[in-house]
Amino acid sequence: MKITLSLVLFTFILFSKSLHAVSFTKYEFGSGASKAWLFVPDSVQTDRLVVLLHGYGASNPACYGGWITDLLNNGHAVLFPKFQWWLLYPSTSLYTKRVIKNIEEVDVFFKANQIEYQGGLIIAGHSIGGAVAGNVANHYGKTKTKKVDGLLLVQSGPPYFNLIKHNSFKHVSDSTILIAITGKNDFIVGKWHARLAYRKSKNIPENRKVWLHQVPTRRRFRIFDATHIEPVSPNKAVDTGNRNWIIWGAMWLGDENYVDSNVYYRLTNYMIELASDSTLVIDKNSTALTDVGLWKGKPLKSLKVKR
Repeated sequence: MKITLSLVLFTFILFSKSLHAVSFTKYEFGSGASKAWLFVPDSVQTDRLVVLLHGYGASNPACYGGWITDLLNNGHAVLFPKFQWWLLYPSTSLYTKRVIKNIEEVDVFFKANQIEYQGGLIIAGHSIGGAVAGNVANHYGKTKTKKVDGLLLVQSGPPYFNLIKHNSFKHVSDSTILIAITGKNDFIVGKWHARLAYRKSKNIPENRKVWLHQVPTRRRFRIFDATHIEPVSPNKAVDTGNRNWIIWGAMWLGDENYVDSNVYYRLTNYMIELASDSTLVIDKNSTALTDVGLWKGKPLKSLKVKR
């Protein structure tokens, strides 16, 4: 497969709590539905490779720009496969093959350019990307060709596309950290896939996996919500220019907010930390897992541990 490298250096300021600059290099692989973008922080050594899989149709990294820049901020390289071309006739089986191909291309590229990262893959997926993420982790557990250290499923699914193989988690490695997140006000995919992942990943010990349920908090005129669009965090610093009506909608309706940083970003980093050591376990009674923090001195509703 021909690899096209876009050697354009992007430098931008991430306006977060830390308020520090992150510079990175963007690379482009493949074409069409098999296109993928790789963002590598300009540091001496990359900590982890995180594969971030988008929701249905949201195939522009800018839709998840806040999430990506947080990962870059923490020294991780981010692979963002496009995997979907048409908005009709979805097939996560086909999407899975494309993502695996992109991962293999990045492996070759990293070796050729002497870029190293620690440990196995970290895979995170939102919505239909969560279904693909589960497929990828199950594939690598079955073939034993690559280790998946961390698997994050955010409002994953949906259940009504019976075109797929995302009902099997029996090959996911016993050393994988699994975190599944659902939202009370997510009426698009619900809890079906998260419940399936948690219960069917029998190789993973109970203390290495968790299913967390997010509930909204009302603070006067502001709602910290738990809808399907909450993980969308637009940031044009990683915009790749491709558009469709879902991308336009995500860029218009989505926003990077307190829920993003205190739920999705925080739990991604939490998962990566646990994935670094096979002896570490998830403390399901710990506030480090369930706490969503304070807003103007008052606590937001904690995440609920489900089974």
